[in-house]
Formats: sequence, structure tokens, C-alpha cells
Amino acid sequence: MSALGMADHHEKQAARAEHTLPDRDGIENARLKRMTNLGMSWAWGTFLALLFLTCSAFYVLKSDSDRAALARFNHRSAEVIEAIENRMLAYTQALRGGLGLFRASNSISRSDWRAYTETLNLNHLYPGIQGLGYTEWVSPAHRKTYESRIRAEGFPTFKIRPPGNRDLYSSITFLEPFDKRNREAFGYDMYSQETRRYAMETARDTGKMAISGKVTLVQEISDDVQAGFLMYVPYYGARNPDNVADRRQKTIGFIYSPFRMRDLLIGILGPGLADVRLQIFDNGAITDDALMFDSAKSPNYLKPVFESTKSVTIGQREWAIKTTSLPKFESVSDSQYPLIVLLAGLLTSLLVFGVLWSFASTRQRAQNIARRMTVSLNEATRQAQDKQSRISAVFETVVDGIITIDKEGKIDSFNPAAERIFGYSSDEVIGLNVKVLMPQPFRKEHDGYLKNYRETGAAKVIGSVREVMGRRKDGSTFPLDLAVGKMEIDGEQMFTGTVRDISERKEIEKMKNEFVSTVSHELRTPLTSIMGSLGLLKGDALGTLPDKIKTILEIAYRNGDRLVNLLNDILDIEKIEAGKMEYDMKPLEIMAFVESAIEANKGYADTHKIAFVLRDTVSPTEIQGDEARLMQVMSNLMSNAAKFSPEGDKVEVSVARCADLVRITVKDNGPGIRSEHREKIFDKFSQADSSDARAKDGTGLGLSITKSIVEHHGGNIDYKSIAGEGTAFYFELPVCHIRFSSQAKPKTGSSRLAASAFAE
Repeated sequence: MSALGMADHHEKQAARAEHTLPDRDGIENARLKRMTNLGMSWAWGTFLALLFLTCSAFYVLKSDSDRAALARFNHRSAEVIEAIENRMLAYTQALRGGLGLFRASNSISRSDWRAYTETLNLNHLYPGIQGLGYTEWVSPAHRKTYESRIRAEGFPTFKIRPPGNRDLYSSITFLEPFDKRNREAFGYDMYSQETRRYAMETARDTGKMAISGKVTLVQEISDDVQAGFLMYVPYYGARNPDNVADRRQKTIGFIYSPFRMRDLLIGILGPGLADVRLQIFDNGAITDDALMFDSAKSPNYLKPVFESTKSVTIGQREWAIKTTSLPKFESVSDSQYPLIVLLAGLLTSLLVFGVLWSFASTRQRAQNIARRMTVSLNEATRQAQDKQSRISAVFETVVDGIITIDKEGKIDSFNPAAERIFGYSSDEVIGLNVKVLMPQPFRKEHDGYLKNYRETGAAKVIGSVREVMGRRKDGSTFPLDLAVGKMEIDGEQMFTGTVRDISERKEIEKMKNEFVSTVSHELRTPLTSIMGSLGLLKGDALGTLPDKIKTILEIAYRNGDRLVNLLNDILDIEKIEAGKMEYDMKPLEIMAFVESAIEANKGYADTHKIAFVLRDTVSPTEIQGDEARLMQVMSNLMSNAAKFSPEGDKVEVSVARCADLVRITVKDNGPGIRSEHREKIFDKFSQADSSDARAKDGTGLGLSITKSIVEHHGGNIDYKSIAGEGTAFYFELPVCHIRFSSQAKPKTGSSRLAASAFAE
């Protein structure tokens, strides 16, 4: 029974007792006392229940917050470790490329080794590496012969260091780049030092890459002394022995690289870690002596919230990698949200308790009057509020921002989601023009768009979703999705805008593009080594090879070149999307350019047994453009035409002028493009005919890149095609007196939408 129901029950009993008991005042007082006690009990019970719910909510939210932060920290730690492991694998591939060079020839000269390392582009593709070298076994009996050989190469004072008689020497013979720092290591016997010797013996006996423990490199000639280590790959000759005994007997030397630990980690992770502290310990021992790297510039006297230590085996050497959270990482969490919920719950509980206590302390007759007034008022307003409450609940709780404006552009309503998105409270913006939510220069154009809509009634975006830019209270801009609708209230036209912040989605897209870029760059590491070695073999740098082997090398080199083209296309797409594609705009004579493009692609035409024919020409005409980028456009269109043309056919190239535009057309007689492919023909990874394209080489990126380059030059590209009869791709460029800067031109449409969204 509810408190009010119990009150009615007791009141009726008291009324009946008035006729039988002599002391009517005493009965009334007793009844009121019982009602008061009942109300107080109800107040305490409600307070305790709310307090229990508040504490439970706090506990659940706090647990969820802690788990989320721990998961984020573990992910961050794993991300750092994975970056280190992946980069060390890339360095291993560089060493194995050098091993392949030695296996391909019994005699590698110092110039051969320098040429190989230059193809690797160590400074840019392998940041943190100090060099790439070769050290060979030298027995005591051959020591003088070896030293004489090196002196004859132009080093008259060369000696194996350190001096002394030993059972075996391992002298550094090659080390590139051969700069001032690396010259200090030339001739050094690494086998004479215990830590290096252990790593060399491990690599020798296992036949696998091995790294040394913590050492100080002999190259340390500056005051900035860093912990270092060395990476070894054994060289046995043409093939690897099968057992330990043969490996020890047949070891000739090692391909190796020295590393300075801080330079290496900066090359992998960047100049600094702001959110976590990274420490790397040698041999899995968490001691000061074993510390190889510490990202912290100064001690952190606050105990970290999160800490993780993982043992990682790299090159048969165990590293203990320890990560601890820093204040910047710990500050990015939802730890305050549970506390806010706790405080809000406590205040709510106290408020409810105070109200109930106040009610319980009031005379029962006043309670009855208040109850009857409340019931009467609720009954009078219930029907009117029912529908309104449903609408208000949706308006207040929907995750998307909802903004309504009148025909003059003034904001009429601004829901809580919109407050969160733009940073304004509804009180701050209601009555203001909606252009306050738009970035410059579009906000000042907004009134003109509204006026145009009122006068013409032309609506372009109503009923659709568009991506636009918004402006927050703090002045920052961000991308958002906008859907616009119109309505009439009391004869007045109103507009409703539904907005959604898509910054996170854009960030994910950016991460995706960065991932593609990272993969593309990391593929260059082994590919550069492979192409360098194949190039040396193919060019007979290591001696004349049999014709069968040359044929296989040619196939491998050609396929490697296709892979390079794919990587270049992916990187071009990344530059275009990031707005980093560079252009060198200069006057360009169009006919000379087209003839040069036909000549440049003649070899590709011969491969497919077709011919490029120049049909129509124009008088001398100049355009403003980047010759290399436009040559890329021509190569894409001409290679596509060649691929899809029958053998023995011709591909026609023509040039025409119309007013201030020059049009270049590439026409083939291939299978043509079906009409259903028109909408996606210039999209990334799209090909004209997927069924036929499977038999043709290509990345599906060429036309997308081509379209971007042409549009940057102020031109446009399109095609005409009839299925089964051929296709003619053409692009138009302005003649030279219409110049464009080398900076990317903004695209119309989406950029102006921010100013006109509500009006149109």
C-alpha cells in the first residue's frame, strides 16, 4: 500500500472514532502523529534506496572507467612494442639483402658494397641505423695477408685492432656510410670483445640473425654517448650448412649493423613520447646496468597509474620493454565522470529526502489539500503534456544536434546534443543568426542565400545529407553531416537542421590512410633491397649469367617494377587526399608535349603489339602545367587504351582547340565501357570492366589519380564509349593566358554548402 493510500485508510478510521471517543482532539493529534511518523519512515527509506542506487552506479561506472583506461594503456604499450618489432624486422631484411649480394658473387669490392648501400637509402628508409657493414674471419696465419690486402686498397696504415695475438680475428672490412664516425670502427676485431663475441657465435651456430647485448660502440666519438648494440647475419658462402659443426667450419664472416639505442628509438617512435614512458632493458633484467633506453628526460616522482613490462625476443636476445603511464595519458580518461555521478546522486538523494521530510512534517490536512490540488492540476494538464512530453523527450535525448531557424535565419531552438557539438548553451544562441555556427568566409554570405531561397524557392539540399564544416564556440572548425528539412508553424516557414559531428569518423579515415601509407613505405624496404640486387645481376655487374637465368631475372625485375608502380600509385593517392601533391607549373607547348608522350609510351605499345597514331593537331598552343604530372595523365590513358585494344590495332591520339580550352583525346577500338560503370569509373580501385580487367594488369588507381591531376590544372576529364566498339577518353585544359598557381584549388559545392545549407 502506498503512503497516500495508507494515509486515507488511517484518516477514515480516525473519522469513525470521532463518534465513539470522548477526546476528539486527542484522536486527531494521534492520527496526525501516526501520519507524520509514517511520512518520516517513507523519507528515510527513499533516501537509503537512492543512496544505494547512487553508490551502485558509482561503482559500476568507476569499474568501467578503470577497465577502459587499462585497455587503452595496454593497446598503447602493444602499439609501441609492435612498432619496435616491425622496424627491427625491416633492418634484418636490409642485412639479408647484403647477404644475398655476397652469395651472388665470390668477390665483392668496396665500391660494390657502397653501391648496394646507396640503393637502400639508409638515412631516409632506415632511421636510427648507423651503417651497414661486413666483417670477415681472419686466422692468425692469414692476418698479414689480410692487412696487406686492405692497405693496397688505399689504407696504408691499416691494422686489425685492438693489437695482440688471438686464436681468431673478426675484422670490420666494409662499413657504409664510411664517414668520420664509422671510420673509427674500420679494422676493429669485434670477436675480441666478450659481448660481441657471444652474439657472433650465436648467429654462427644457429644460422639466424642475432643481436648483441648492451655495448658502447667504438664509433662513439662525441660527448653524447649512447647505449648501443650490434646485429649480425652469418655468411657461410653459397649455401647454409645443415648442422652446427659445419657452420663453425664454413663461417666466412658476418653482415652486420651497429645501432645507437636513442637514435634508433627516435627513428622508430619520433622525437618524444608524451603520454607514456618507455624503458628497454638488456637480457630481460630490470636493473640500472641493463638499461639501454629511457624516454623520460627527468624522473617522475608520482607513482604511475598503469605499468606494463613485456619480455620480447629480438634476434635471439631478450629485451624487457617497460611502459608506464605519464600524467598526459592519465588525464585523458573518464575518471571524473563517476565522481560527478556520485556527487549528483548524493545531492539528489538529499534533496528528495528534504522534500519528503518537509511533507511529513506538515499537518495532514495540508497534505490532503496539496494532494487534491496536485491531482486536479495533473488531471488538467495531463492530456496537453502527454504529446508534448514525447516530443520533448526525443528532442532532449537524441544524440544528433537539432537546430530550428526561422525564415530570417534566427535560431529558434537548440537541443542539448547541439550544445555539446558546438559548445554553446541554448541561451547563448537562441535569437542569433545561424551563421554564428559557420566558419568564415561563408557566414557573411549566408543572408544572401536565404534571400535567394525566399525569392526563387530553389531548394537544393532539403531532404538530403551533406558533409559541411561547422564552427564551435571556441572558434575551431570541424566536419559534420547535415540534413535540412522545412516545415510551417502557424503559417510561418521554419527550417530544421539535423547535425552530427563526424570528426571521429574523419580521424578514422585519416588513420586508415596513414596505415596504407605506412604499409606502402614499409614494403619499399625489402623491395628496394630486392630491386637493387636484381639490378646488379641483370646488368651483369657480378659477371655474365646464362640466358635461362637472365630470362628468370628479367621476369622477376619486371614484376618487381609492377609492384613499385603500385606503391607509387598508392602514395600518389595518399598525397592527393592529404593535399601534399606538389606541382611545378610552367608554360608547356601542347603538340610537343603530346608527341613526347607518344614516344615515351611507344615501348608499352610494342609490348601489346599496337601502335599509337597522332591524328588531329593544332597550331602552336601553350598551356600552364606540370609536365611530369601531365605525362602521368597521358601514360595512364594511353596504357589503358593499349591494354584493351586488339593486337595489331591502332590507338588514335588527337588534339583540338575550342575557344580558351585545348582538348586531348585518346581513342581505342577495344570492348568499350558498359553504361553501369560510368558512376564509378574514376573512383579508387575501380576498373572499367571488372570481368575483363581481371586478365589485365593494373591497380585501379590510375584514373582516380588522372582525374585529380587534371582538375588541379583547372581542367576536366570525361569519356565517350559504346560497348563493343571502343572508348575515347579526353581531358580539357585552359590555354596559357589562364594561369593557375601550384597550390591546390578548392572544390566548389561542398565548400560553399556551409553557408547555404539552411537556405537551400
